[in-house]
This record gives sequence, C-alpha cells and structure tokens, in this order.
Amino acid sequence: MKSGLRHLCLTDPEARMMPEGRSKRITPCHSWEIGVDREAALLVVGQTPQSSTDNERLEGLVKAAQANEPAGVRAVDADSGYYQGDTIGRLLTCGIDVCIPDCNTACDLHRGEPVGSKRDRGRGKVLLLYDAGSDCFRCPEGNELHRRQTGHRNHGQQTNDYRAIHSCQHCPLAGECLTQPTAKHRSVRVGEYHQLLEEARQRFNEAEQQERYHHRGEAVETVFGFVREVLGYRNWLLRGEQKVAREERLFRLAYQLRKVHGRWAEVAGR
Repeated sequence: MKSGLRHLCLTDPEARMMPEGRSKRITPCHSWEIGVDREAALLVVGQTPQSSTDNERLEGLVKAAQANEPAGVRAVDADSGYYQGDTIGRLLTCGIDVCIPDCNTACDLHRGEPVGSKRDRGRGKVLLLYDAGSDCFRCPEGNELHRRQTGHRNHGQQTNDYRAIHSCQHCPLAGECLTQPTAKHRSVRVGEYHQLLEEARQRFNEAEQQERYHHRGEAVETVFGFVREVLGYRNWLLRGEQKVAREERLFRLAYQLRKVHGRWAEVAGR
C-alpha cells in the first residue's frame, strides 16, 4: 500500500500486472520487448521493462537500439499499441521515419476507410484558423477559442485545450461544428507536435505506407514464434527483475548465434 501498488505478486514482488502472451490476459509477469533489424533479421535490442503498456516502452527501446545500429535507427515500424503522441513527435523531430498509426487511424486501415474517418466522426467539421499572435483559434463566424487548460493528456500527448468564448448554439454553422447534442461551445485540443503528427497520419493514405504497416509484424513475430516453438521458452524460469533480465540476455544470445550460424552455413554451402 505504501508503494502505491494495487496488486502484488507474493512469489515475485517485482512482477507487474500487464497483458501476457497471445491471449493478452492480465496477469503478474515480466514483459519482453525487442527491436529487429528487418534487413539482417537480427535482434538489435531486447529489454524487460516494467511499464504496463507498450506505448511507454517505445522511446527507451529506440534509444537502446541506437547504440547497436552502425548507421543509427533510421525507421521504426510498430502497431498502434506503441503510439504515444509526444514520443512519436520526438522521433520524427530526430529525423526517424516512423510508421506507427494512432488507434483511430489503425481502425480506418482495418476497415479500409479513408484515414481520419473515425476521428472526424467525433469532431467538428468547420475549419478553425490559428492566430499565433493572440494564441487563439477563430471560426468563420468570428468566434474565438481561447486557451482554457494546459497539460491535458490526449492519446499520449500533452495538449492545450481551447474553448469558444461565446456560445455556438445559435450559430448557423452549429450543426457542423458541435458534435454533441448538449454542447454549447466549440473546443479543440492541440499538442506541441500537432502538425508533425498530422503529416505522419496523412501518410497512411499512401499505398506504400499502408503496405509497410500491414507487414510490420513479420520480422518481430517470427522471433517470438522461434523463441517459443524452437527454443521452448514460453515462460520465464527465474524471478525478479534482474534475474529475468539476465535470462533474457541468454536466450537472445542463443537466437543470435543460431541466426548467424545459419547464415554462415548458407554462405559456406555456396
């Protein structure tokens, strides 16, 4: 209770409640996150972080991978579970080509709908123009949206909330602007990396980006399948964060040796 934990595993106090395995059943466990070089099919990095969600692990994983890639990490592909707005924004700012959709975009891709369809169902369609000088948004009818709240969390991003200073109920554009029947004022949330994230989102309208996303899991899932079925690792054999980390390094090394030996045998056989 003093540590602020809602659950504690008595046999392994350092385990944390998180989704486990293919079933994603919430249980006390230790995670395993990996980064795979798609061209070489080798593990660039492996970690056993204690954070309970995937999107909290992405930045640390990329940072650790940078040290093991001779040319640095140039691109990152992952599923929407790893999406966190501020993290994606920082990676894009560093020049890394990111192919990770937010949950709404992933839903659009799954349904074969234009990117932005699911997001736009819950937001006003009237275009707002931003005035940097006065730090406010203006609608076509002249109403202004001023900042009301700072530091709100939205899709893993710190956002600033803006709200119309005058009621929008009697505005001729209210039907297109207000999405909730009881709403009286138009509001909008904007983060530091808003423009970068929007550009990254629009790239998923391109067939090449969609193809890249749909094939994101092949390199990584092959590793998990190999570790489970060939090496026989379905559960950690040790307990405790440090011991699990050592065990992870051992079977990661076993995987790497088999891959390198297989490549060597293939070349030698020629």
